[in-house]
Amino acid sequence: MEGSAHDVHEASLLRKSKANAALICHIDIKKLEVRKEEFLEDTTLEEIVEELPDADARFIVLSYELHHDDGRVSYPIVGINYCHPASGDQVRVTSAACRSRFFQEAEVSGKVFELEEPEDLTKENLEKWILSSKTRP
Repeated sequence: MEGSAHDVHEASLLRKSKANAALICHIDIKKLEVRKEEFLEDTTLEEIVEELPDADARFIVLSYELHHDDGRVSYPIVGINYCHPASGDQVRVTSAACRSRFFQEAEVSGKVFELEEPEDLTKENLEKWILSSKTRP
């Protein structure tokens, strides 16, 4: 599975973001490539959900503005593997096959979440996922 180095490198720009930003990529099954579909800066989870198709897969690299109970603000980089249940078998298999490599190249470590239904991408769910995967307090 090939991908554009530029597209994956664009994920590194998220590390400098001081607001929610997302790189959304799709899998071109015919060419066996992962390609950038959208780069959303200063975005909301609702806007990201609007970009997700009803019956396909997407890889999302997200810089999320997380407000902690102690007043700190952090910007964790998380990966979201979106694969709708209505996606065809070929899409699901191909997505699963290239998931690990894509997120490694995008330098997302430890925080890759599975998403099947767009409406499950909410502030509450995302923060629960992030906080439950913390590697340090």
